[in-house]
Amino acid sequence: MATYAKPTPGDGAYRSPWLQAHFDKLASLKTGNEGLCLADVDGKGEGSLVVADATGNLRVFSGVRQRSEHPIASQGEPCAVTSFYADDRLPRVPAVAVAAGPHVYVYRSLRPFVRFTTPQIDIDKKEVDVWRQDTDAATTRTSLRALHDGGARLSPRSLACLPMEGEQLEDHVQRCRSIPFSTQDVVTCLSSVKKSLDEPDAQGLLVIGTESKLCLVLDPTCTNITARVRLPSAPVAIKTAGVFDVEWRAYVACRDDRVYTITSGEHKGSAVIRRPHIELETAIVGIAPGDKSVYVATADSSIRCFAAKARKQFTLHTPEPITNLERLDLKGQREAILILAALTNGDVRMYRGKDLVDVLRVGERIAALACGPYSREVNTLCLVTKAGGLIVKMLPRRHELATATYGGGPPPEQDIPLDIPKKTKLYLDQTEREREMAPEMHRRFQQETVNLQVTTAKAYLELLQRGEIAGASMPQKEEEDAKEEEEDKVLVDLRAVVKGLGPFFHLEVEVANLGDESLLQIPILLSYNPEKYKSPKPLIQIGALVPGVPLKCIFELECLDVTAVDQEIEIQVLPSQLEDVLRETDRLESDVNFSALVMSRVTMPQSSML
Repeated sequence: MATYAKPTPGDGAYRSPWLQAHFDKLASLKTGNEGLCLADVDGKGEGSLVVADATGNLRVFSGVRQRSEHPIASQGEPCAVTSFYADDRLPRVPAVAVAAGPHVYVYRSLRPFVRFTTPQIDIDKKEVDVWRQDTDAATTRTSLRALHDGGARLSPRSLACLPMEGEQLEDHVQRCRSIPFSTQDVVTCLSSVKKSLDEPDAQGLLVIGTESKLCLVLDPTCTNITARVRLPSAPVAIKTAGVFDVEWRAYVACRDDRVYTITSGEHKGSAVIRRPHIELETAIVGIAPGDKSVYVATADSSIRCFAAKARKQFTLHTPEPITNLERLDLKGQREAILILAALTNGDVRMYRGKDLVDVLRVGERIAALACGPYSREVNTLCLVTKAGGLIVKMLPRRHELATATYGGGPPPEQDIPLDIPKKTKLYLDQTEREREMAPEMHRRFQQETVNLQVTTAKAYLELLQRGEIAGASMPQKEEEDAKEEEEDKVLVDLRAVVKGLGPFFHLEVEVANLGDESLLQIPILLSYNPEKYKSPKPLIQIGALVPGVPLKCIFELECLDVTAVDQEIEIQVLPSQLEDVLRETDRLESDVNFSALVMSRVTMPQSSML
């Protein structure tokens, strides 16, 4: 892991891995952080810097010089610029969108292509009535102030009228009455989101924030509104992530010191505000999306990271107040996401998650910065200073910022080897050997396990063949007889209940056929001690036992010995083949061999003589 030593006073200039590619202190650029973007405006694979200058010009820089300058049609000052792909045509040439006043101008190949105008603001009818009344300027201002104090939302012409006095007020009222009464919305921030594919050159959509608390998503032609969301406050910055047709998110920082998350609605193409919101205690300075998170810089010199559902992950504190916040996607052998924070003292601090990776010391206060491909380099940082200078920094292709740390990490004593005892060293060597040879050791273990199973199976087979295992061998004929007996086995359920106090009992027997075929002429026989009990009919024959239909039969018993205790009586359900044998006797003889279908024993209670 590479570590850049923290500089100390007197050590000279700090050596940063960033290379000075270009510095033009006479560029005379006047713009904010939203007025910079890097784009391949020609589609030749060479990035250019597009600046929406406060003078009303669109300035394009390529290499070490200004390539061209294009006037913006709007008379207002441009507030934001971004690049996106408006269609799927080849060659892939991105479009540049510039927001100025109520319009968004789209340029293709640095030529005006289309203009989008924000919808008009609905004006309060009471305000319109005040302007239409034929009264003097003072009365008009008094009526407008009463509406303002009552909570009405006034148009810009009415708000400008409130602090005026004297001739200035009369001139303003006279001029406004001669102008048609219509108020156009003003664009405050601008961004773009991928439409259907998450690819670098995939088609995108413009996302616009307006002064009337609206967030608009335009279609690819930039002429119609695809989705519209009403925000609780006016937006100042928008950052997007994801794909609009699949799942997308727009993090909107507003003037009420909150960050609202806009995502896909229930219907395709719709958008809603997802709760909860990110609430901050101080003013928002910048916002940058991370990997499934969002970083928010505030005026109290801190950067807060929030995950899904507005859960705060951690807070980073900076030594000076923050002026700009931007995201840098490192490309190369190792890819990473860095968050760049520009401070008032001219430093640019770079964070990878919680870790401080590098500190770039510019020496001047930074007004705007942009990250991305410039010229033929993929990792470029373009800075605009407060004095209007342009600085271009490039990162070497063999950079190590993806794994580097700045002024932190382990102490230097960690690199000094310790004296390890012999037993501990032997254990460490064995551990290292197991780690390196883990696949070979596992392969041998599996092979030996299989060999053991084969050897055991062979030994068991030999014992079976020699007949040394009891019950292991069975003649073929006996096996066939057993299979036939198993196939001929009949499933019968038998339940018995004794009723009565004695000496006369009723034995209620319930029989059910659990098989698939009906049983015919099934005898049920009682077997008991003739010295203790007597039954007038110990045999009952069932004509047919249908599957699933239980039958009940009752046997009468008389107890001959009232002192008999815990005497058992057997109930046997016999096969139908023994019908002829059982018809000749009234009880079971000992010399008759048979196999009952089911048998049950019942313990008789002691007889109670009344």
